Amino acid sequence: MSQKDLALIYDHCLRPTLAEVLPEFADRVPTSYTAAYMQSKTRAGGLAFNTLDVPWNRLEEVAATLLAKLQEQRGTIHDGEKDWERHMAFQDMFEHVDIDNLDPREWLVDVALTIGVEGHVVTWRESCHQDLMPLACPRKVAALTRNRKKFHLDRTLQIQELAGFRATTTNFTNGDGITYVQAYCAERNVTYQLNPGVFRRRQPKELLQKKTEQKIVDYLDVTSQVFYECAGEEDVEGRDGCACLENWIPLDKAQDILVTLPCGLIERSVVAINRRVWWLFIYYRLAAIRLVLKNLAKADPSVRALNPMLGLEAVCLHMMNACFTHPAEGFGWEKNCCQRVLEDLEADDEDAPTVPILYDSGTYFICDSVMNTGRTTFLRLPLQRTFDSESMARIYHKKSINDVKASFDWSVVVLTIATGTPEMWMISEI
Repeated sequence: MSQKDLALIYDHCLRPTLAEVLPEFADRVPTSYTAAYMQSKTRAGGLAFNTLDVPWNRLEEVAATLLAKLQEQRGTIHDGEKDWERHMAFQDMFEHVDIDNLDPREWLVDVALTIGVEGHVVTWRESCHQDLMPLACPRKVAALTRNRKKFHLDRTLQIQELAGFRATTTNFTNGDGITYVQAYCAERNVTYQLNPGVFRRRQPKELLQKKTEQKIVDYLDVTSQVFYECAGEEDVEGRDGCACLENWIPLDKAQDILVTLPCGLIERSVVAINRRVWWLFIYYRLAAIRLVLKNLAKADPSVRALNPMLGLEAVCLHMMNACFTHPAEGFGWEKNCCQRVLEDLEADDEDAPTVPILYDSGTYFICDSVMNTGRTTFLRLPLQRTFDSESMARIYHKKSINDVKASFDWSVVVLTIATGTPEMWMISEI
């Protein structure tokens, strides 16, 4: 079949069928055939398809609805507050499993609670993690959240208050067998890939070669279109996102965990954002990153290898990765890119200690980027936020800064600043 026919089947038949028969799966289905195809593409150019587990007792309805639309041109979902629905869902799930021949205490299942609002992306608030944890891990909550090997914060889009978490709870429970707890937003399904593809985490060293650098810019054009569609633009329905809370629990206790959450706790713990606002926030952030990378790609290699430019490129990639996956944040080198403010905002001393602003304005961002207007026009970080050469080499996975510069395949350069004119750049070749 041609790509055109496959797109017709997906966009006008398969996706509408799933939306009609399985509306609770709406946040898991790509917005268009183009988006689904791109999400399935691997680095080698092949395809690795994601799957959607349709409940067996609804397959017939899915098939009938899909056939009707063709002619015209994971798990069970149930109400957790109703005992009989939980029991029936459990029976349906294990209808084809011989439970009598297995020890339910030795089998772990994934039990999840999903919170969604139509037309919105729903995600968790970091300030309420302490309220959520006792429901899944009643003992030693404070100790668990302080344990960096057991508890991991997953900040969403580098926004201060929006974050989920992952926690290994084996040694922090009351003998209920819970081994793992996770709170996340299902909006990440948009960029999830079984094999590394266009949404994979990029490394700064990929910017050192013209070919791989151009691929990143080209992929930004493609990936940003996915978020544009998720917003509901260009006659596409758009895509919601749900907040999910999951536990790994022994099979014999699966019907007793995460039955529901108190309404007051839900209201405090999640925030619902209009899906158009959410997805366009990502879209425009990627557009800004693309603008910077395109500007730097035009600069002469002798300029590109200077620390202020290398730092700006690296942090742009750091921010781009955070749009696709949860950022790998240790607040090491990336904090040096941020604007600094007085540690004591009321201090009058000009030499008073300063701290990086980081998330204090709500989201991680870079400001005061400078447009150099000498012989070559290009963007760079301010000189006061320039990295030392050792840090720069480590960021780009090289042994030394000279190895970084040599990767541009040109003569090594040394940066000197003309006395009294900090905005003037003098390049001398060695």
